[in-house]
Amino acid sequence: MSYGVQKYENLFAAISRIANTRGMKAIQRGTYVGIFFLVSGTIALFFVFPDPDWKNTLIWSFRSSLTIMGLAISFAIAFFYLEKGKGRVLAGCVALASFMLTLPMPASPADFLPMMLDLSTSSILVGILIGLITGKAAYMAFSWAEKTSNFLSRFFLRYLLLPAIFIPASWLMGAFGFKIHPLVGAIVRHMIFLGDSLPAALTVIFMICLLWYAGVHGPAVVGSIVTPIYLVTLSENLQAIQQNLPPPHTVTTIFFTMVFIGGGGCTLPLCVLMLRSKIRRIRYMARAALLPGIFNVNEFLIFGIPIVMNPYFFIPFITAPLLCGLFTYSITYFRWAQPAHIFCPGFFPGPIAAFVGTQGNWGALLLTVLNFFISYIIYRPFFEAFQKKIFEELSTEDSPAHKTDEALIAERQIK
Repeated sequence: MSYGVQKYENLFAAISRIANTRGMKAIQRGTYVGIFFLVSGTIALFFVFPDPDWKNTLIWSFRSSLTIMGLAISFAIAFFYLEKGKGRVLAGCVALASFMLTLPMPASPADFLPMMLDLSTSSILVGILIGLITGKAAYMAFSWAEKTSNFLSRFFLRYLLLPAIFIPASWLMGAFGFKIHPLVGAIVRHMIFLGDSLPAALTVIFMICLLWYAGVHGPAVVGSIVTPIYLVTLSENLQAIQQNLPPPHTVTTIFFTMVFIGGGGCTLPLCVLMLRSKIRRIRYMARAALLPGIFNVNEFLIFGIPIVMNPYFFIPFITAPLLCGLFTYSITYFRWAQPAHIFCPGFFPGPIAAFVGTQGNWGALLLTVLNFFISYIIYRPFFEAFQKKIFEELSTEDSPAHKTDEALIAERQIK
């Protein structure tokens, strides 16, 4: 094995190890739970507290649900940090109680909603931090409990140590005036300043595609880190639109939905190319992957072709999203297409997410269509080379696949 190939494999092995750590898996699952509460909380608040000015209701419902999302994430991360049957619920409840004790107490019921809106910037990151710290502490406590034979010591370590430390500590932080949310909010402001830029957007796109190519779920790993930032930029764009001001941010969560047509790597154009393949099994795979691909689910292609560690698709799988990201950022930055300000789940097709997320901006819709054709042009020569290689394998009598596609080779020829 050459030195370059060995370094290449070591890099992807290291990425895979980081992505599969206990903490990263807990953040990934906790983020999914948090997004569920964000969507359901926004819908519930919107209909429970109706207002003639529905746009204003939508804004405060969404921003208040960001705080609810922080609560849900703190519980979920601590819960998923532990293995099944080992104090998951207790760890989650302690994290949730600790999060709630860090919240400032409103002077009156009328101040509760403004408090929720003020915390929308920092609540998600605070929830992640509290969930991780609580989950790690619970994991250590249960590990210690398994090593002791004394019943009382084991009971204390499993069920009393965590509440005895975290709940009083969180209360004392608030009692002595240590406010974690303004501190984290200031950090988030700096992260937004850095994240709402072309280098940051391209870095996120590159890391998602690189992880996918290594066989790691890129959106789950990278998204769990950057989603809190880009949900805040989306919220601030929505607030600016409500005040008849131009949206201040270019990069939001919807930005990446507009870039990744068909999922990570912009694979929907590849699926369309496969539909016209002269090799039967590739066409069958494309038919199975087309509908999920429209809704940005592309595991069929990534692991079915496979794209993972496939040298034929490394360049287009990385290059197509980067070029689409550069194109999307440029068009949106100069406001030839409006930046998104309405949240849409990640399974919304790119054109629909662009149209709904910008409240019917046709420039954003056209932009996603152009991204499709850019990716199609990039993928086409690489797919033809890959198809030629598959045909040569099928034409070889010693090939294992020869027996299943023997009749096809006699029928069709690739020029």
